[in-house]
Amino acid sequence: MFDLKRLEQLRHEAELNNIDFSRGHIRESQGGGYTVTFDKPLFDCSPVLAHDDVPTERDARTAGNAEGELLSGLLLIQRAERQKLRIGRCFGLSGDQISRRPLTAAEVDEYLADLAHRKQVSKLQKELAQVLESNAASAANTAGADSLKDRYGLSGKAAPKSSKSSPSAKPQRAPSRSGVKS
Repeated sequence: MFDLKRLEQLRHEAELNNIDFSRGHIRESQGGGYTVTFDKPLFDCSPVLAHDDVPTERDARTAGNAEGELLSGLLLIQRAERQKLRIGRCFGLSGDQISRRPLTAAEVDEYLADLAHRKQVSKLQKELAQVLESNAASAANTAGADSLKDRYGLSGKAAPKSSKSSPSAKPQRAPSRSGVKS
């Protein structure tokens, strides 16, 4: 429940925080009342805002409650986005400035590119670890084979081929019984 004083406070906070109202919507529900829906955050905001805490849709019985849900949800999402993006990346800003200044498209693009780069580096590190592990196993096998070779004089040559010729698909002429060649 949002009383008039709380709504005024939320409106003032939304104004101070430069909240983008286009990212939330109020519509009338079929059974009476209102449904408040929110756009997805621009990126994952954890640990600032846990995935379960991100509002997606809320119901309200009165217009005042719908407005309160809209304002509180937008404040929650947009502050979390700003804090997640800027804390540790922007220097010289106070906590208020971090939370209140709207994100620019350049900031978001740079952050998303950085996330993609980190993901790619992590993937390459995993692949490198697998290759190094495979190389270590191969080196151990080679060392074991060399050890056996040194101890027991085993050769790496293939087994000698038999003197018999391999079968051919071309039919051969049977030798004559008389011993005369034709």
